[in-house]
Amino acid sequence: LNLFDQGFWKELQQKTLSSGETHLFELLTKTALHAKAEGTVTNYTNSLRRWIEFARVKSFNVFPASVIDVSLFISHLSSTYKSSSVIQSSYCALKWVHDIAGIHNPMENKFLQNLVEGAKREHAKPVSKKAPVTSEALEECCTKYQGCDTLTVRRDISIALLLFAGFLRYNEIADLKIQDVVICDTHLQLTIRKSKTDQYRKGNELVIHRSNKITCPVLNLEKYMRVASISLDHSANFLFRPVTHTKAGYKLIDRNKPLSQTRARESIIGRLQEFMGDANISLHSFRSGGGGLPKQPMPKCPTAVGNDMADGSRIQPRTVT
Repeated sequence: LNLFDQGFWKELQQKTLSSGETHLFELLTKTALHAKAEGTVTNYTNSLRRWIEFARVKSFNVFPASVIDVSLFISHLSSTYKSSSVIQSSYCALKWVHDIAGIHNPMENKFLQNLVEGAKREHAKPVSKKAPVTSEALEECCTKYQGCDTLTVRRDISIALLLFAGFLRYNEIADLKIQDVVICDTHLQLTIRKSKTDQYRKGNELVIHRSNKITCPVLNLEKYMRVASISLDHSANFLFRPVTHTKAGYKLIDRNKPLSQTRARESIIGRLQEFMGDANISLHSFRSGGGGLPKQPMPKCPTAVGNDMADGSRIQPRTVT
């Protein structure tokens, strides 16, 4: 899509060319794309591919789009994918690229908006709520694997306890680098550089109390780091990486990549499911489960305590008992 050959971008490009300031034009295009989070841009890009493929097959004008063409596209998505999320994502992606280009936006047409709402209602599905993970289940899991030094076991338990005690989303755990971890005698301090509630990446520091119990997140993180041969330094390597099996046993892969959410879900949920019975749980169940525990007194620390909520308030981590 020629986003930056349309509307005021065309005029801006001509002006920067005539003044010899083409680098400013390139910087502005990058700034415009950074208005959305990286994950959102990736999602929109995938959605736009569907539109481009559909428009080319039907010999429609790809960009800018027309109201009639997009209405047929929405009908196509509704009958092919039968998913409200696919329809919503495609609508938002098309609206986004037209807004960036600074031209008339067909997505603001009431006819199209009604079509999108109708298609979403047609394919709406009831929400299947996940059960919260209980502290009892975590304690049973930690007790069973107390003497186990298998790297995958120690990694899974450490992630589970951090998710639970710190109210963390999985992507916040996955993005942790070794340099983001500080372990003290009384607590653990994590630097959360990216968060869903931190859109401008200001960062946040999370403190988790050391209880020295079998379910202590700090104690179990230390066990994991010992088994994984991780030393605290200023390394930019991810703290939790995939594991490979060698003749000498398990070890973290050399490539610096985080443990994927798919693999984490399979491994951690699979390990904990036996202690949760038939409960339907997910990685978010740790965050929701931690919310039911009472607040614990936190150690004196000059840094911020707890993770920020969407409403701007601050929550304190809990100690698993």
